[in-house]
Amino acid sequence: MAIDFNQDIAPLRQQYFPMLVGEQAFDQAMKYRQEVLMPMQQQTLKMQRDELAYKQQKLAFRQQRDKLRREREASNAIPMIEDRLREIRTSDVNPQEKREAFTDFAMSNIGLINSSPTISSLFNFQDKLLQNNMAVQAKEKQKEQAFRNSVANSYYQTTFNTGDYDEVVHRDILEGVVSPQEVSQFLSGIKTEKAAAEAEKKAEEDKRKAEFGRSEFEVEEAEDILKDIDAVEYTTEYADDDDEKGFSVLKPEDYRKAISNFIKLSGTEMSRSEAEKLYPKERSIILLNDMEKIIEAMRSQFYRGDSSRLTTKGQQNISQIQQAINPNR
Repeated sequence: MAIDFNQDIAPLRQQYFPMLVGEQAFDQAMKYRQEVLMPMQQQTLKMQRDELAYKQQKLAFRQQRDKLRREREASNAIPMIEDRLREIRTSDVNPQEKREAFTDFAMSNIGLINSSPTISSLFNFQDKLLQNNMAVQAKEKQKEQAFRNSVANSYYQTTFNTGDYDEVVHRDILEGVVSPQEVSQFLSGIKTEKAAAEAEKKAEEDKRKAEFGRSEFEVEEAEDILKDIDAVEYTTEYADDDDEKGFSVLKPEDYRKAISNFIKLSGTEMSRSEAEKLYPKERSIILLNDMEKIIEAMRSQFYRGDSSRLTTKGQQNISQIQQAINPNR
């Protein structure tokens, strides 16, 4: 399409370049701008503002409508949510399973939780309640496990030395497969058997003591004395200045201990002075030899059940020692 200068360009030149067409034309252009163009621009801006306000009102209306709809939906959902939360809370499953069910239910209603303070409060309350229940259960489990550990330890301590220990039973006690009541009944039976065995052993020991004059404890103590005899040390003393050879005697500490042990072995109420008179320091070696003979006699009589297995010479030696200890025997 062709452009006509006079029709298309000249009027614009007068509008945008008034200084080129004279002062009168400039005044006319400015008047046209102020009276026509500027009101048109202001009207356009006003229409734009009105349109924006309308859109904002429309958006606010939709938001308010959506809010009311969500509140209505939340209000209608509250009874269902309360029932479901109560069902989860009062179910017979363990707290961990309750927690999982609660989480699933909360995720399926996340929109209602975010839109309704009331529903959010219901879920928050349930969440804290389940956390408290889990904490209580954890403490109860700790107490139960500590009790099972104590029961398992009692089982181990009681059965290990009796030969009744069973590793599988011990593990089942720790895991709760075997109840504490069952363990208590089992241990009670073992203790009863042990008490009966100890009573029988004591009766046998009393019988042995009545027959042979010695108890098992005294024989064991004699065995310890025999170890002391093996550990003694000697020193050399001289009768006078002309004695070049000298003789061996126990060191003072070993001699005092040997005298105390001899009194124990004698089974009498002999005093220390009487024992030292019978076995002065110069007779240290004889003292130890006689103690060994007494111990051997005690062992033979106790373990073999009679003294007839001793040699004739051994019996004579023991009789001589006993006669020396107690002349009135």
